[in-house]
Amino acid sequence: MKRITYCLTILTALLLSSCYEDKGNYDYDFENLNSVDGITFSPTPYRGIHGETVEFIQPMGNDTVGRLLATVEQSIGESIDNLDFKWTVTGEDFSGVFYTKGYVDLPLKAGQTTTYNVMLEVKDPVTTLAHYAKVYVSTRPLYKNSLFVLHGTGPGAMKLGNVSQIGDQHQLYADAWEYAHPGSENPFAYAVGMTYGAYYDFKIGESVNLAVFNNNGTSGIYNPYGLVQKYSANYVLPQTGEAFIVSKYGQAGDATTLTDYHYVIARDGRVAMARSFLCYHIPALQTTDPLDVGTDYEVTAGAILGSNTVFWDAKNQRFIYVGKGDFFGMDEANAREQAQMTMPMLDAEVDFSKLSATLSPKGKTALYAYVNDRENYEYAHAFFIFADAAGNMYRYELTPKDTKGGAGADEPAYTIEAMRLPNIRTTQLRTGTLTYNALFSTNYLFYANGGEVVRYNAQNGDKQTVYQAPDGWSVSCIKFRTGDPNAFSGDLGRWLSIGMTKGSEGAVAEMRLTNSADIDNTVAPVLHTGFGPVVDVQFAPLYYYQSE
Repeated sequence: MKRITYCLTILTALLLSSCYEDKGNYDYDFENLNSVDGITFSPTPYRGIHGETVEFIQPMGNDTVGRLLATVEQSIGESIDNLDFKWTVTGEDFSGVFYTKGYVDLPLKAGQTTTYNVMLEVKDPVTTLAHYAKVYVSTRPLYKNSLFVLHGTGPGAMKLGNVSQIGDQHQLYADAWEYAHPGSENPFAYAVGMTYGAYYDFKIGESVNLAVFNNNGTSGIYNPYGLVQKYSANYVLPQTGEAFIVSKYGQAGDATTLTDYHYVIARDGRVAMARSFLCYHIPALQTTDPLDVGTDYEVTAGAILGSNTVFWDAKNQRFIYVGKGDFFGMDEANAREQAQMTMPMLDAEVDFSKLSATLSPKGKTALYAYVNDRENYEYAHAFFIFADAAGNMYRYELTPKDTKGGAGADEPAYTIEAMRLPNIRTTQLRTGTLTYNALFSTNYLFYANGGEVVRYNAQNGDKQTVYQAPDGWSVSCIKFRTGDPNAFSGDLGRWLSIGMTKGSEGAVAEMRLTNSADIDNTVAPVLHTGFGPVVDVQFAPLYYYQSE
């Protein structure tokens, strides 16, 4: 036994020695070993608060299934037949491990949010090399974070369309109301325009509000996510006196701190104000102050500053303003009853005497106004764009002298500077085709001229065409997804929505600009057809939404 053991020990040593000595003689060709190098999902994910996130639209009526697809990048392989897939799905009502190649089906519940955490392991069983990826899957309500399109041939024939994007796919709804509420009466048949507000309050939670204005002075507030009416047709606008038919609207401020303010201007020059929630009220009509203007004004443009809102009064050829000292209750259901409008509309007493007759705003028409609030909103200046009878364009800069907006000041509320805008005329401008975004540091205006959208430098008159419509189409309206430059708006302010018309047809284009307002060539403009003539567009995001 000892001899046998001894021989075995020698034999083992010889074998090990042989293996050690021959180690360098084998040819290991690592280039011929297949490996999984990457995984991409469809629908295309975006980077959300949970990481990489895939969204599906919440099903209407009945539960359904969402299919999550995976595309695998391999070093040398092409087919996924040689790969093993292991999906680990965790959800509140559905969990499990699945081995389907290239996809997994996830149950989606109708009318409610469904979420899953998904981990995918893809392995080559020959090399045993594996790759892992995880993604968060969620359903979102119909029309959430989407573009609404008001289109039609005229009163009684208007519809509210929608463009929704899931990943890199777009879904178009020519009649968003009919799709969400089949068989019910269309409430937008007489609509003339839209505006939007969204915020979060710790007491009432998330609030998203799409206001749609009609040509008879009625209106409605809708939760755009599912397009559900929240308040009646007589809730949004004042219902005293003549019908308040909206012609212009504006907003400024910070929705994240509930300090965003809104105004609407009626066709007859009346003004109504709101804060955060879109329930508008007429400023105080009476005051004992000697500067009281009462109801003796006809407003055509306005800009919301840090402490007050300034308007051009076309009837009396003057600037007027109203402070922000009014109380707007944040109980949405009772907002109309709670508001206390005590701040009067005042004459701003702006002195035009230092301006030449050519530069004076008197005798000219105010077309548009905006605020350069990017740097310091509290001390922002208001800018008004005017035109004279010959079509020449002018810009007036109003600098507040009293940042607290105190009523009854003995001196002018603003100082004024004027300049004629070079290289632009009113023949190039129509209602809804002139806009500004404080996101861009340069003082750019954007306007439509036929089928073009032009970026205009108000300082030197330089112009650049940023979008050219297809042949035969004219631009009917332009609007940035948001004009709010605060940190929560992500890149929304860089996206420009462009409504177009060709005869009885309508279309919407969307394009993205760079941070310097140049054309972003990394993202091709997208054209959505299938609408009637486009009257207005409105993107409806969450106030804290970020798209990348």
